[in-house]
Amino acid sequence: MKLCKRCGRDPRTIKGDDEGSIILNMLNFGREQVWFKCGCGGRSDYLNATERAEIVIHYVRDLRCDWCQGTGCDKCHQPCEVIGCTTPYEATERHHTAPVSIFGSEAHLWPLQVLCRRHHEEWHTRTGCATNRKH
Repeated sequence: MKLCKRCGRDPRTIKGDDEGSIILNMLNFGREQVWFKCGCGGRSDYLNATERAEIVIHYVRDLRCDWCQGTGCDKCHQPCEVIGCTTPYEATERHHTAPVSIFGSEAHLWPLQVLCRRHHEEWHTRTGCATNRKH
């Protein structure tokens, strides 16, 4: 089980929302990211399928389009923002311009970019920010 990186708490020990939550990001094409957000302000790495089966998800953050739920539509059609990339919205991901590994919970206050999976992974590899992420 992945523990809180700040205090070492096990997500299976949380008893209420003030002690922590399991965050589920629902992404396009059925992809998901799940991690433990601890009451101390820290978080875990992404949980794998076996770890997810051991916990109850308390909170869901849906990062898909509100209109089409990630299948692609005129309202949300936005290709990867890297110049020259033509990957359509249905296959893109939201990317924090302020890395979570550096900005912590404040990363969500900064703008997001729309990147295809290849460019999103390339950004993390080249910058060295959270290169161990799996999603």
